[in-house]
Amino acid sequence: MVLDDDAQSRFDTFLAESLAGETLNQVPPDLQTQLSKGLRQKFASPPCEAVEIVLGRRVTLLEVQKMLFYPGPEDAKLYPSLICGPPPGAPALHPVLKLQRLAIVTLYTHHTNQWSFLENFILAGGLNVLADLCLHEDLHLRSQVVEIFIAITDEDRFQWHQATPAGSQHPVQHPMPPHAEKETMLRRAMFNLLRTKLVTNLLANREGSYPRGSWDCLRAFAFFVSFVRHEFCQNQWLVLAPEVLAILKDWPASEHPE
Repeated sequence: MVLDDDAQSRFDTFLAESLAGETLNQVPPDLQTQLSKGLRQKFASPPCEAVEIVLGRRVTLLEVQKMLFYPGPEDAKLYPSLICGPPPGAPALHPVLKLQRLAIVTLYTHHTNQWSFLENFILAGGLNVLADLCLHEDLHLRSQVVEIFIAITDEDRFQWHQATPAGSQHPVQHPMPPHAEKETMLRRAMFNLLRTKLVTNLLANREGSYPRGSWDCLRAFAFFVSFVRHEFCQNQWLVLAPEVLAILKDWPASEHPE
């Protein structure tokens, strides 16, 4: 297959940035080579049929390549649908499953490092989809989803905890200036995870998760509880349900402390 020169150049940039990024820069060279080969094959022959099924419209090869490997702002808004996966009870070879796995890989290895992408992904409902996938039966996919969520909560990228939270009656010494509407919407999207299965799914990873999964999910849970308490609880006071406290009390010791 003859590839478009501009598309090939942009894919090469995607691949170089992925390999140099936080997710893959510590991966052994032989595994990097294997992953690079696989991504090149997926780029040359992406799951166009599955994209058409998910979006309900016809798409071209170049559109799908851009959407998956070097997405623009509008493409980022499609990602919640691209990673959602097939409906319950779908056959194991459902074409949308291949799309889900590829979209999560590109999100995990590259797009998570771009906050401009993540903003649009979050505002389009991406956090809700991640919440549902935190207990996916495929442990490898589950691990990538949880790590994507943890990367999103990195406060070096976005200050989830405001200096002067809405529920506080005690302003800090150096209050931040008023936040833009988009920042408010991002925090609201995070808060709205209370209406999803995020907490239930994270706590369910206490046992039977992927290697390090128990620790990762405990970290994600700790961030989310801290965020809700700091941003949305009066006087930053939050009481956890007894059943949640019981689960935390019996949480196994981590094999990967940081």
